[in-house]
Amino acid sequence: MKLFFILAIAHLSYLSSIAQINLVPNGGFEDLSECPYTASMTEIPGVELASNWWNCTNFNQVNYGSSNIFNLCVDSSLIQYIQNYYIGNQTPFQGNGFAGFYAYSEPINPFGGGNSSLWGEYLSCELTDNIYPGKNYLLSFQISLSQVFANYNLKYLNVAFFSDSIKSSGISFIQDDINVVFPENANYEFFQISGLDTVPFNSWFEIQIIINPINVSSHIALGTFKSNYTIFHEGEYVYSHEPTGLNNLELPTTYYLIDNISLTEIVDTTSIADINKAKIKIYPNPFDKFISINGLNEEDYIVKFYDLSSRLIYETRIKGIENIQISTEHIQNGAYFLEVSSINGKRIITEKIIK
Repeated sequence: MKLFFILAIAHLSYLSSIAQINLVPNGGFEDLSECPYTASMTEIPGVELASNWWNCTNFNQVNYGSSNIFNLCVDSSLIQYIQNYYIGNQTPFQGNGFAGFYAYSEPINPFGGGNSSLWGEYLSCELTDNIYPGKNYLLSFQISLSQVFANYNLKYLNVAFFSDSIKSSGISFIQDDINVVFPENANYEFFQISGLDTVPFNSWFEIQIIINPINVSSHIALGTFKSNYTIFHEGEYVYSHEPTGLNNLELPTTYYLIDNISLTEIVDTTSIADINKAKIKIYPNPFDKFISINGLNEEDYIVKFYDLSSRLIYETRIKGIENIQISTEHIQNGAYFLEVSSINGKRIITEKIIK
């Protein structure tokens, strides 16, 4: 097994140089065999409710360690039930569907049915085409933290690419951080995804990473591939919020919602240098007394706040360091565009922010 550290990018503006053929089938979880919340649903983990994903079941299977499907095809009363008990007020990023998976709980599984320190959930499917060594790919997805199931973010998730099908329940049984869900001596690559520590619980957050495979692979798995014991003792989780709704979580718990999973080949290799520069992250969003900018080079920059009518509200000059905090106590509540540009006027990033 070879472990790669891959840069996680919250916002990327170079998609025009990327082939738009998505190798992940049904990446938005829109194509269903049937609505996943009907009264007749008694599926066990591993039943394919979202086409091409073989471990996505209805929300009643959360106790069994299988990833879940949420869809607006249900009636309004059931949507309210799901919001109160599972996801909060989140809606799909696009379309009608999205998935959710249980990533972390320490030291016991609050839902019963097993020792949560030994497993984590994952989503897996077969790609529409193989990925190949010598090529570069962009993996992107929208992610949100559950308002109800979660009070912590993980610092890292993982993605694995492999050639052998793993049609299991979606549980990664882990012994000393060895993923026994994968066949012994299987030819798979394991990538680490960072940048999740500020994932919000009330809106979607985009993660994008570059994949440089060294093997031919036909399958993808996305989720938790470390033991919770390791996550806990290495401090790989960050407090996010007090859970809302009807669940009272006292232990560190992480449940992620995911939508619009995409894997596309980067056809213009010159864009890779640009992508590696586009590592700027602006947080928190919504913000209050300050806003942070992370990932700038050690140069001088101009930061401007515009209201939605493009009127300049505030401007300041900063020196790029690892993490910059800008006081925003003087800025009134509302929606703004934050623009970071170089001294010579070249725009680096523009992002909509809310106070």
